[in-house]
Amino acid sequence: MHARTATEKVTLSFLPAEFPQATKSDIYCLKSIKDFLEDPFDYFSSWDFTNSTEGFLCGFRGVECWKPSESRVVALTLSGMGLQGHFPPGLENCTSITGLDLLSNELQGPIPSDISERLPYIASLDLSFIYYSGEIPSSIANFSF
Repeated sequence: MHARTATEKVTLSFLPAEFPQATKSDIYCLKSIKDFLEDPFDYFSSWDFTNSTEGFLCGFRGVECWKPSESRVVALTLSGMGLQGHFPPGLENCTSITGLDLLSNELQGPIPSDISERLPYIASLDLSFIYYSGEIPSSIANFSF
C-alpha cells in the first residue's frame, strides 16, 4: 500500500440505491465500455449516466433492454461505430446480455480466451470485420446458447 500523491486522480462512482443489482452491474458494464473504448464519432454521447430513472439505459445508442421500462441490457449492437481499442473489459458485468455485435469496428488485440465464461448467456456474437490478432479462442465453442 502506498500513500497517494497530490497528483493522483481518484474516481468514485456512485449509483442510486434504488437500482436492483442487475441494473447496477449493467450500468458498470456500459460505463466501462464507454470509458475503455475510443469513440471518434461520439456515438457514446447518448450514454448519459446522470439520469436515474428506471429504463434510462434503454435509450442509449446500441443498447437493447429486456423491457423498455427497465435497465437490464439484453444486447449490445455497436457495429460500424468506428470504436477503437481492445476487447472491452467489464462486459461480463452485463449479467443478462444475450447478444453482442462489434461488427466493423477498429478493435485490436486478442479475443479473450475465456470469452464464453465472461459472457455465458450469449446466443448471438458478431466479431466480423474487426482487427483482432491471434487465433479465435476454442472457448467460443463452449457457448451454451
